[in-house]
Amino acid sequence: MLKLVPYVTKNCGNINSEVNKNAYELTISEDMLDVANAGYFGEDGYISGTETGIYKWETILDGETESEAQIELEKKKKNSKITLKLKNLSFEKDYNLGDILRIQIIKGKVRTTVRRRISGVNIHTKNGYLIECPIFEEIGGIE
Repeated sequence: MLKLVPYVTKNCGNINSEVNKNAYELTISEDMLDVANAGYFGEDGYISGTETGIYKWETILDGETESEAQIELEKKKKNSKITLKLKNLSFEKDYNLGDILRIQIIKGKVRTTVRRRISGVNIHTKNGYLIECPIFEEIGGIE
């Protein structure tokens, strides 16, 4: 049985992935519809951001002042969602709310490892078996 051992900072040391056979039904969704790093506000205001060329994505911002527009611009980030089911791990025994898991994603030749904080757990039964599906919160950073 695989056991996650939390560090002092509640980082769980093992990598959870389908390849390691301790996770299954991994799904990833990326929402980039509202992504922007520069934008226009008010009548003639403009926040240029730090990106240039094809990396600069502009939008129209609702704020009338630069500070209001900057707050709105900071919300226009990529939203990514990862869901998976853990195998041979039990809530409150092997992991708890607030623990940080390392999740390895392998799709074809692409391999990446991300860190996610457990913010909740959906627990339900199916055919007499208890199924736990952690709810992850993005904490940023790719290892």
